[in-house]
Amino acid sequence: KAAAPKIDRASITVSVLNGTTVTGLARQASGKVTAKGYREGVVTNDTTNQQRPVTQIYYEPDGKAAALDVAKILGVKAVNIKPMDANARVAADRAQVAVFVGTDKAQ
Repeated sequence: KAAAPKIDRASITVSVLNGTTVTGLARQASGKVTAKGYREGVVTNDTTNQQRPVTQIYYEPDGKAAALDVAKILGVKAVNIKPMDANARVAADRAQVAVFVGTDKAQ
């Protein structure tokens, strides 16, 4: 199996938005990611959707490897990793990777 591309975590900004009504989920997830060397982006509530059933990760075109790495750190399935869309990009405040935490992380 080929080695995963080396990710310069310190050069990647990861924003984390809480897509639930459970206080502190975004902060908790952001802490796990920054502890592994990623730069902290915005950490806030997802005002567009507070009913997300599952955590989703969005990435800019050059951020797929980082998104997969962040998913591994947070225990998010690959099926929930998607290219960044316009709404996610605005919410993420131009971060390369955006995590929208869902109720699957509230247990």
